[in-house]
Amino acid sequence: MNTETIKQQIQRSLYNPINQLDTDLLVVAETGRYMSFNKLTDKIKIMNSMVNKKLFGKGFNLMPKFERVAMTYFNQNSPKLHTHSHLILKIPKHLDRDHVIDLMDTCWRHLQDDNFDKTMFKIYMKKVDDDDGRKSNAIYSSRQLKDDYKDNEFGMF
Repeated sequence: MNTETIKQQIQRSLYNPINQLDTDLLVVAETGRYMSFNKLTDKIKIMNSMVNKKLFGKGFNLMPKFERVAMTYFNQNSPKLHTHSHLILKIPKHLDRDHVIDLMDTCWRHLQDDNFDKTMFKIYMKKVDDDDGRKSNAIYSSRQLKDDYKDNEFGMF
């Protein structure tokens, strides 16, 4: 009898090496304010498309998904009511990871939809070098995930 929860199954699949996810990177898409998870998910989807278009051109949608940058997202609200998303990436080996993160940051900042002088949309990244850190990143990113999660709380582009 399997007593593992859906959340635990998702977490285990995130750090399973067969899925080739970059769990050594903990990436956060910060908004600096409250917004609905639907709006945040739409913006992450647009950012993903913008990054892939800059890397591969307009035809990236015709490429197999394993050949382009993929993002697994976990939308969260912090206690101070700012909405953000933890992202676990899948970056093809032939791409420079720092360049992809820089592109993500540029695209994410472009999606800030107000006229504040201060940039609130930012991408933060932390790297770890060991297997325990990779597992911890997967668990930390998905810590607010519930077994009865909604589509706009967790997904992959």
